[in-house]
Amino acid sequence: MVQIPTFTSKTSPQRISGVISQIPNITDAATLPYRTLSSQADNITNLALKFKQQNKDFDNQLYKLNKEQEIKEYTINEEYKTNVINAGNKLASDFQILQLRLDRKTLLKSTVNNLLPQLNEIKLTASTNSDTLKAKEQYDTSWKQIVENAKLNIDDKVVKQMFDMEMSDLYAKESQQVDSFIRKNSINNAKLVLDTEKENLFHDYFTYPDQRPVILQKLFSVDPKAPGIFMEAAMDGILEVPPQIAVQSAQVELFTIEAEKLVEENPKDFLSKLEDGYWKGKILATNIPKLKDAAIDKAREMDIDFLVTHMPVDPNMDIDVAEELYNQAISGDFGGDETKQSIYQNLDNEGKTDFTTAINQQRSHVRAEISFQQSQEQRKEIDANNELYTDTYEKIVSGELTVSDIDALEFEGKLGVEYKSALKNLIAKREEGTLVSDAGLELYDKAFKMIMNGDITSVTDKVIPTNDGPKSIMDITGGEDGIGFSQSKELYSLIINKNNEDVIFQKSAFQDFLNSYKDQILGNPLYQKFNTQSESRFFDFSLIMKQAYEQGLQEGKSPYNLLNSSSDDFILKNIAEFIPSDEQLTDELLQSMGVTVPEDQNLPPQRKPNQSVEDWLNSDEYKTWENNQ
Repeated sequence: MVQIPTFTSKTSPQRISGVISQIPNITDAATLPYRTLSSQADNITNLALKFKQQNKDFDNQLYKLNKEQEIKEYTINEEYKTNVINAGNKLASDFQILQLRLDRKTLLKSTVNNLLPQLNEIKLTASTNSDTLKAKEQYDTSWKQIVENAKLNIDDKVVKQMFDMEMSDLYAKESQQVDSFIRKNSINNAKLVLDTEKENLFHDYFTYPDQRPVILQKLFSVDPKAPGIFMEAAMDGILEVPPQIAVQSAQVELFTIEAEKLVEENPKDFLSKLEDGYWKGKILATNIPKLKDAAIDKAREMDIDFLVTHMPVDPNMDIDVAEELYNQAISGDFGGDETKQSIYQNLDNEGKTDFTTAINQQRSHVRAEISFQQSQEQRKEIDANNELYTDTYEKIVSGELTVSDIDALEFEGKLGVEYKSALKNLIAKREEGTLVSDAGLELYDKAFKMIMNGDITSVTDKVIPTNDGPKSIMDITGGEDGIGFSQSKELYSLIINKNNEDVIFQKSAFQDFLNSYKDQILGNPLYQKFNTQSESRFFDFSLIMKQAYEQGLQEGKSPYNLLNSSSDDFILKNIAEFIPSDEQLTDELLQSMGVTVPEDQNLPPQRKPNQSVEDWLNSDEYKTWENNQ
């Protein structure tokens, strides 16, 4: 609460600018009577002297006058003192009044200024309030509350009165602005409602064609007795243009939309109405040429799309049937369909050119769909054959199946016939004793690379070059110069897992590992041409590494660590065991040339026919040889 200070003068009065321009000359005013009386006394004295001789009572009169004069002088002096004191008191009082006025004025301004942010806030709220019916009421309530709260902090009655007058004037000005804003908001709300109502009627116009007369009347009537929405808006004072102009603008908008919809959905209907003069006065004349050209193009496009349906996209369609439909369409005959023939004949040159392009594209789509469907069917056939092949292959190797058993198997399609033939050959090789586990590393490596390159997609693809011509994986499985059944199985697994990155990496990484050590294991290249045992030695090395690699994979070790020489899991612990000495190479060369080799030659025992790698490595002969190394 503001405290108005009191003031007690302790100094002589001073001139204060803007309060008292000049202090009256109190001394002159106080002595004026005295000077007048003094002058009168002198005159009386002179008169007394003049008449001294004549008036005995002169002395008495003179005495009396002197006494009166003394009394008057005393009185004048006392009045002077009183006036001086009163003048000083009045000066102090005027200063206090001025200070009081200043403090009150400061309190008033401070109180008003503190309220302005709140008053501006409620003004903004009222000005943006979409609820125009309650906006002013809420503004007045908020104003009153803010003002009353502020008055609670004013103790001075005069300041309170001044505050009331100030806020009354301010409210009159601010309230007028708020009313103006609310009015504008009311008009804007009404315009939004008008736009929404217009859009709803536009929607109904296209949705309910049978109600169009009623809809058009409600939209465009300017009859005050049965006004449309624009006339009503004009009567409510919310239109900025005459209702006739608003109606005309809305008509152009509505019928332009109708025209554009017809151009897109039924261009021939648009062109027909254009010819009948339906659009005259309804849409802008400048828009008609563009709409007409678009309608012609769209009509041509729709005709072509209809003609193309003569060759439907049916994946189950026979390719020969599809070609026959294409030939009918491209010739313009359409299999005798008169409707399509008529449409085709009515096409202009540009339209016929576009149709040729479209039917050729359709032909490509049909072929692609038929091909895809066939590939899917073939994929199903292949999957079914592969599953049966895998199961059968294992049983052939184990000796469970005969040729007659193969004939009874339900292989499907051309591939199934090839599988049956290849499996029968395996049985024959099994009976001949030439179906070994692993053999022919060079041939295996060749087939491996062709699979990786995408040249082989099936075990029956006859693409592997041999001295006897191109052969399949099944053809080179078994036999004197073929690969073993285990290798054949691996190649088959590689084919069916060609999209499995993990499997591809495992197998290709191991094959790269073998090739990287091949030259070292084979020995001096000068000897290889005549050394018939070097390949056998490398083959044995491959089997040992393969066993170690597969065992490591089964134990959960990574292919990278198994094939990395810096890893503790590296499968090749001591390569020196497999690199032949010059002496060993010489002995092998001599043996290859038919020269007797001393019996103490320390070579690993030969693997028996049909003996698996695992059995060979675990045999007593191999263990004995290994321990002696």
